[in-house]
Amino acid sequence: MLLTIVIPTRNRPQNLAGQLKLFQRSPYPIVVADSSDVENAARIRQVLPKTICYRALDPGLSLYDKLEEVLRTIDTPFVLLASDRKITFPHAIEPLLEHLIAHEDHVTAMGYVLGFSSSNDVVDINRVVFFTPTLDQPDPLRRHYHLMQRYQSWSFAVFRTRPLIRALAQARRVVGPVFQEVLMMNALALQGKMARLPVILSLQSEERSFHPPKRNDPFYWFLDDIGSFFHHYIAYRAALTDFARELGIETQSHVHLDQIVDMIHAVWLRRNFDDGVLNHAARLLLGDAIPPIPGPHINIPSHAPSSRDLVIQKKQRYVWRDEVLSAEPRDEIVISRDEIDSVTEQLDLYFER
Repeated sequence: MLLTIVIPTRNRPQNLAGQLKLFQRSPYPIVVADSSDVENAARIRQVLPKTICYRALDPGLSLYDKLEEVLRTIDTPFVLLASDRKITFPHAIEPLLEHLIAHEDHVTAMGYVLGFSSSNDVVDINRVVFFTPTLDQPDPLRRHYHLMQRYQSWSFAVFRTRPLIRALAQARRVVGPVFQEVLMMNALALQGKMARLPVILSLQSEERSFHPPKRNDPFYWFLDDIGSFFHHYIAYRAALTDFARELGIETQSHVHLDQIVDMIHAVWLRRNFDDGVLNHAARLLLGDAIPPIPGPHINIPSHAPSSRDLVIQKKQRYVWRDEVLSAEPRDEIVISRDEIDSVTEQLDLYFER
């Protein structure tokens, strides 16, 4: 057996039934790592087939704590992490796994993540969430740079198990979901290459994270408490540079590792910042009578399909928006009609009542 599917979940029993229907024909063992409260844990156990391994974990554990605890019990060389906030498609597993088997210097392989909303038997696939290209630079610091230059999360993908466990151990050295996630991603990038394949791995709903925006988004954390943000950044940077040195990664003779890491993260933060919102925040602090800053919530209004959208009627009505079909940059986002049909067929099973 090459791969184990791990589904970390917390208080989202409504999402698991459909996901498990998609995985019901999978040849790979499945572990549900559940840190729900008592009521939701009982609801989750009700929908689990007997063939699935259920791990009940302390609700107080962070995502990275529980992942490391579960992964240390897994003996397959590869693992798929499937989010309970996303719909993960089984058809994408094989090409991602085959890529890792064929490329020993790659530590993870991922497909595209699209965004959707659903209501009244209409599934509206309306945005491309994660798509940035493969990080295959030979130099680990260049992979670190390219990851942070256009940062997107690779948290849920197919991984080599050992590098993932090492990355999770690094993430647990810091506090807070922002720097834990970014440290995990960079610890992976420092260990090996990261592949993006032209398959749709998952669809992400508009469900909000359980973490408050001011601790789940670097910009809103900065707005809320600049001192706290940089205090945690310093601890994060120390963990990241310690790991780079542990791996034997060196800079050019005239460059200090802390300096290059700070410069790369300045690029990352600049891409997250909005001058208009910063000015608004400064005026609020000065006491101006202006509205508070709204949260970073996704709110895509529903509207009728246009002539450029693709509408597929099966058990449900699927609207593939032109914003997805013609997403830019075109050389990075390639979604074939076969891929659309495969995903649509699996969504019928996921939403089946």
